[in-house]
Amino acid sequence: MCFSEDGCDISVDGNNRFVEKNETRMYFDDDSLMYGAIFSDPVVYECQLDRLMARTEKLSQIYLSKISLISSTGCESDLDSDLVYLREFANGFDDSRDLISAISKIENIGNRNEDAHCKLW
Repeated sequence: MCFSEDGCDISVDGNNRFVEKNETRMYFDDDSLMYGAIFSDPVVYECQLDRLMARTEKLSQIYLSKISLISSTGCESDLDSDLVYLREFANGFDDSRDLISAISKIENIGNRNEDAHCKLW
């Protein structure tokens, strides 16, 4: 495993956020995903990201339902369009190349929820 040299079995590019292994690039966002990419088979890594995106899709739907519920009590949330976008994005997730886009969208929704009057979580 190498973090900066060519010709390694496993190469980690921290600047571009990918691990190259078995001639396959697996993208990551944080240390836990980086280690997951290093120690798992590329097929397993991508499968686990698919599972995470499926969970993201389901959670988006749950929070959209919660928006409907709390709006009936007079508490409004403006996250519905972002959650619809995230749900559709997660549904169409292809592979780890899409990860950075997903993470930035999720972080944006989390920050907006923190600032909201009616928090969803």
